[in-house]
Amino acid sequence: MNRNRIDIHCHLFSKQTLSRKILSLIIKQLTQVSLSEINIRKAGHKNFYKNIDIFEAEFDKISKINYFLKIGFNNDIEHIYKKLQQVEKNYIIAPLTLDLNFCFDEDEESGDLERIKKYDKNLLTEFQTIKTALDVNIKNVTLDLKKYFIVYLRHKNISIKELANLRIEKFKNIKKEFDDLSDKLENEKLNFIENNYKSDASFYSQLEQIKRLKQDDKYHDKVFPFLSVDPRRKNILQFVKQNVGKNKTFHGVKIYAPTGYSPTDPVLFGTENNNDCVYKFCEENAIPITAHCSDAGFATFANKVNITGVIYRYKEIIRVDDFELYFKYSVVKDGLKAVEERAEILNHPLLWEHVMQKFPNLYLNLAHYGGKNDEWRQHIVNLMSKYKNLYTDLSGLYSKDLLIKIRNNFFKKLPDNIKNKIMYGSDYYIVTIFESDFEKYLNNFEKVFSSSDFDKLTIDNPSKFLFER
Repeated sequence: MNRNRIDIHCHLFSKQTLSRKILSLIIKQLTQVSLSEINIRKAGHKNFYKNIDIFEAEFDKISKINYFLKIGFNNDIEHIYKKLQQVEKNYIIAPLTLDLNFCFDEDEESGDLERIKKYDKNLLTEFQTIKTALDVNIKNVTLDLKKYFIVYLRHKNISIKELANLRIEKFKNIKKEFDDLSDKLENEKLNFIENNYKSDASFYSQLEQIKRLKQDDKYHDKVFPFLSVDPRRKNILQFVKQNVGKNKTFHGVKIYAPTGYSPTDPVLFGTENNNDCVYKFCEENAIPITAHCSDAGFATFANKVNITGVIYRYKEIIRVDDFELYFKYSVVKDGLKAVEERAEILNHPLLWEHVMQKFPNLYLNLAHYGGKNDEWRQHIVNLMSKYKNLYTDLSGLYSKDLLIKIRNNFFKKLPDNIKNKIMYGSDYYIVTIFESDFEKYLNNFEKVFSSSDFDKLTIDNPSKFLFER
């Protein structure tokens, strides 16, 4: 058995991959920066430090966005890989590619470029509107802070220089960095729109960069990429057969159903009359699949998608055929509610039972262990008890408190046959938008789990999933 530690779930995409995706994600994050709710004047100096703490917490969100953007603006994924390796020294990694080209508008698949361009320009306008409102809020709150720093500190007879200027200077530096990066982001976005709108180019550029990294002798035995498979992409099954498997560029397959399709889409799952599909190919060749399985993360920005396969709606599983599925919530306007809605309908763990019933020997990792959702977590455990090759990973779980809860309420109580199928993953570098101190992220795992359990998570269990057949 390989004794290197393994990160089973990470990402190395560069700015070519995420030029518009970064913008969409940042919009979602900026809508959660609640500076407008801070009313320094109304609170007065009695609640001064409470408001200062709130302001600092909101600015911390912006600081994490800055960190994420600085990584994302790299042209070279080798540079991103080296940053990951500064913390995960000598880890083997399984970088997951992302195909989000169909994620942002229902017209992407139809190829209606004029409507897609219009949609994307609206997205840019949305970003600029949010950023302008954020600028006004920051200016108003900062002015009030300066005023009440002086009033409060005079009252307490404490030096302004020691307390006030230091924190305000920190806020100013974070804001300046954010302005510089967001200006760069807008330029990247505009360049993307004006570059003949070659949306496919970003996906294939990502694959080409991963291929070069994999073929480099320095990394060949350290990097085992997974190909992102969206069933809406033309000829994707043939592409999988040509590029995924032993001695090929890609070691496994990545599925991300909330971006707009069912896990039982015919290209993935087959039909009554044609069983030639992605899952059959993977099962026959013992190719591992990692599937996003939490109610957070990316989700289709479209308000309507066409679905063939099973969906989870009104607390039951429904089979649909070329069904126009309308969503209640908008990702831009409603944020997390919309993401949860799409995940529930398109990616509920019970949908994956249909996949495993037809392909019981499939090596499948239901990633994120349900995220923050304990109900999903229990469904995943139930499936793991039924299917010997069904795994999960703990990627993206940046909260130490949540890790402790999972350890105490789930991990410790599980029998060995299930405990031995839970794996460590970082979700780097997406996780840095929530926890910019990546070393702290890894340290949380090392502190929460015993050394023997950490060995299981990082060595024994992912080795079986990746290599042992």
